[in-house]
Amino acid sequence: MLKKYFSNRLNIIKLFTMLIFLVMLFKLAELQIVKGDYYKKRSETVRTRNINITAPRGNIVDRYGKILAGNKQSYSVSILKAATPDETINDIALTVINILEQNGDKYKDEIPILMNPIRFTFQDEEEQWKEKYNIQGSASPLEAFKKLREDYNISQDTIDIEAYSILRDEYEVELPFKVDEYQYSFKKDENKWKKNNGFMESDTALDVFNQLAAKYKIDMTKYSEEEARKIMAVKYLLKQNKYPAYEPIEIAANINDETRAMIEENKIFLPGVQIMDKPLRKYPEGDFASHILGYLGKISSDLEELTQKGYTPQDMIGKSGIEYSMEEYLKGKDGSKQIEVDARGTLIDTIDEIEPVPGDTVVLTLGSRLQKVAEESLRKTIEESRSKKPYPQTFSGAVVAMDVNTGEILAMASEPKFDPNLFASGISNKDWKSLQPLTDDRYAPKPLINNAISYPLPPGSTFKMLTATAGLTENKINTKESIVCRGRYTVIPGISPSDSHGTVHGATNVISAIKQSCNYFFFETGRRLGGELFEKYAEKYGFGQYTGIELPFESKGMIEGPAHKQSIYEGYIESYLTYTVKLQDAEAKKKIKAMIYEKPSEGQTSYQFYRDMKKRIRELGVTEDKAIDKIIWYITESKYRPGDVLNAAIGQGLNNVTPIQLAAYVATVANGGTRYKPYIVSKIIAHDGSIKMEKKPEVVETLDVSPSDMEAIRKGMFAVTNEYGGTARSTFAGSKVTIAGKTGTAEAGKYRPDPKNNPKLYAQYNDHSWFVGFAPYDKPEIAVVAVVFQGGFGSGSAPIARAIIEEYLASEDAEDHIVPYNELQP
Repeated sequence: MLKKYFSNRLNIIKLFTMLIFLVMLFKLAELQIVKGDYYKKRSETVRTRNINITAPRGNIVDRYGKILAGNKQSYSVSILKAATPDETINDIALTVINILEQNGDKYKDEIPILMNPIRFTFQDEEEQWKEKYNIQGSASPLEAFKKLREDYNISQDTIDIEAYSILRDEYEVELPFKVDEYQYSFKKDENKWKKNNGFMESDTALDVFNQLAAKYKIDMTKYSEEEARKIMAVKYLLKQNKYPAYEPIEIAANINDETRAMIEENKIFLPGVQIMDKPLRKYPEGDFASHILGYLGKISSDLEELTQKGYTPQDMIGKSGIEYSMEEYLKGKDGSKQIEVDARGTLIDTIDEIEPVPGDTVVLTLGSRLQKVAEESLRKTIEESRSKKPYPQTFSGAVVAMDVNTGEILAMASEPKFDPNLFASGISNKDWKSLQPLTDDRYAPKPLINNAISYPLPPGSTFKMLTATAGLTENKINTKESIVCRGRYTVIPGISPSDSHGTVHGATNVISAIKQSCNYFFFETGRRLGGELFEKYAEKYGFGQYTGIELPFESKGMIEGPAHKQSIYEGYIESYLTYTVKLQDAEAKKKIKAMIYEKPSEGQTSYQFYRDMKKRIRELGVTEDKAIDKIIWYITESKYRPGDVLNAAIGQGLNNVTPIQLAAYVATVANGGTRYKPYIVSKIIAHDGSIKMEKKPEVVETLDVSPSDMEAIRKGMFAVTNEYGGTARSTFAGSKVTIAGKTGTAEAGKYRPDPKNNPKLYAQYNDHSWFVGFAPYDKPEIAVVAVVFQGGFGSGSAPIARAIIEEYLASEDAEDHIVPYNELQP
């Protein structure tokens, strides 16, 4: 009978289905009846969390594979947002903070409140700014602005927006307010923080402190104010909506072994507190190449957008240098870990884990050994200028070395430097303040500024090859012509500039004019050229524009020329109409600004020209006579005068350039007229070894200059460093390499030696010392530009260039060891 029953397939299926049902029924009974209490309790106490695993950033290496920026294993302290009573969390938070402080570790604190007395950090920042500029503590922004105008001798006739620009741009005064609203940025930041956190603008720091204590259920009868403040720092992080509910909140990074051991030992008393592995950025050589590499910082804005790209609120992101510009390559792909924790946040088990993918490797064009020579020679020269010569205020400088045939940056250094390791896990307020200028002096040391690309200065006589190029190409001078130098130049009525100390050079051709740096020769060349032609060639050489180097915050500088001067005054008129006249009509403003470029028609007198212009300005909505007269004054001041080009021709006036711009310019002279785009990133290598990007030389301009004219200019540079009477001959005597160059002594402006007791007393800064050069003379390979701020005569910076060129071309040491890029040197 059974055989007959099982011969029917339908019966077999029925029986199999019944067996499955019985098994499921049995299992269900086991889950609900036998183990029901166990699973009920587990569902109430066990939580699943997804924890982000930070991917290591990609390495930054030199051209030979030596690691300049890498990673090291570190540990951080995090707290899970667990269902733990506030009172318990308060005790845990205080215990953890005390352990961290006991071992000298920093913890995250995003509440802008200081203690003893209780006050906002913004208040301290405002007081420090006022103290720096000798301004009374109670001064309003308007009162502070008036005081600064008086201190810097800005005429009362100068409108506020122009005075603001002069203070900011010419004197480099920090202005923590806008001229159209007169509210301190410190107060604006304070109000913004209050608004974002649900406080009233009128709330004092003490009000906020008390409200936070109540909000976080901190018993002020149990804790001191200092202890409460520590608890607030942790509770504030835990309550932030920017952190996902399941994500552990990091409260301290890069903790030391003592902290780690103490927390592990007390783990039973610290539920929810976890020690987590985390890669930490490491710069093995400290401040070496710091301005190139840059530094990291917390994400301060665009969090929502960055979250879409795989970032978390706790990530560090590039803020300057290569770390900033190559962020998209250096940022790896984070992994994740799925874990189980109990209701108190204690880890039970790891369910799953996805490994992170490290970022790409960025290969630079520079070599570490040459970079070291550049940095050491720059530092040494600055120290010698400060200690052995009468230049006590010499603290800053920069140098750039470039391959003249490709545009590769071979070395780049800036002084003073900084240690990017300070930023790796978040910089402290103390360390941050130590990196800020200590005084209001415009040339006070600024460690975070890359002077090689971000700090334009007058180039002085290094611009004379530009003037010579323009004069020769436009047939305003020729290589056989001699101009008689009489010391003081009196050709243009009303002005009479001269050579240094009134030196008379006599009959001078272009070669000897470069050799002896004869101002008179270039005054005359500039006069023949005029402003427009000078400006044309300055632009061809790349001045007044960005070079395109793969580093952030590059300055494009400025050219002394008609178009650039007009653009400056166009900006003044725009600001005046917007902030003083408050003209709303955009089309009217556009028409008024366009008047800068107008000229009197044939037969029209200047009086008729400006009378008609005043009428049109009034018709466009500016009705007050005083305002119209001010606009007319801007328009007349924007005109290029015959004497302006004299300053331009010798690298003074409005000319401001960066060392990297000068390096590209000198390289162009050296190679015969081809201007390459400077670049410092050679290639990008993915984690799997594939090449993601590789740079090639890029030509951005080819000058139409005859080879014979360019050779004459180079001969003049050769004479500077090799012939008797050359302005840098003594520096290069006995060199192993034949070097050609040019010195530059640039006026640095005025300063106040005693701003507190005698704020209206001004004295001259020492001149800036420039040297530009290339080598070998017969077949150029390398161009070097060096500048020492307030370093005096131009030859003062020449030793820097000599050291770099001789290291590059004539070093007796073994060459850097080249290794495969997947076998990087430590």
